[in-house]
Amino acid sequence: MLFFTGSCIHQGLDVREMSRRINDVMSSGYKNAVRLVRTEMNFVSNQAAAESFDEAGILYYEFIAVLDNRTSKMCQSRDGEVYPMSEKSVGFNYPPLHPRCRSTVAPYVEGSGRLGSRIAKVNGKRLHVPESMTYSEFKEKYLTAGNKTALSNINIESTLKKMAAQLEKLTPEEAAAIRNYTQVLERSELIQR
Repeated sequence: MLFFTGSCIHQGLDVREMSRRINDVMSSGYKNAVRLVRTEMNFVSNQAAAESFDEAGILYYEFIAVLDNRTSKMCQSRDGEVYPMSEKSVGFNYPPLHPRCRSTVAPYVEGSGRLGSRIAKVNGKRLHVPESMTYSEFKEKYLTAGNKTALSNINIESTLKKMAAQLEKLTPEEAAAIRNYTQVLERSELIQR
């Protein structure tokens, strides 16, 4: 299967086409084929990363989970963890950990620090968060039910943008009423910029 996936990647085929071809050969069902292709593509990508780390003399890697509400508990618990390359174990501390795993790895050099940002997704919106933010910190700040303020800010700003785009379709009276409402919301304590 690894050879087939690698061949399809070299041909520039997307997940749908690879999945269709696998389903045609194996008759396992399209969704099963998609799961297999996504998992194998993650495996190939992370194995290539491991080879490049070895060639570059990198001794440690950092596990990086996707910051959104679909991330598995297995991947959540490993996000930000640093492991020696010599202890790399696919399915345990090196992705993929499970079918449809989206986690990846990055080289880790002690003392290099993490100064940039990483992408997170909350309520369908992409956010830039500090690169050093772990999944548990992300979950506490953006996904925990007790933290309504952060989620409200995202939802309100999104709603305001949608409302502004719809103003052109309204009568002048309706547009004025919405502008007034928007100005009140922007001045309120709900939106902190």
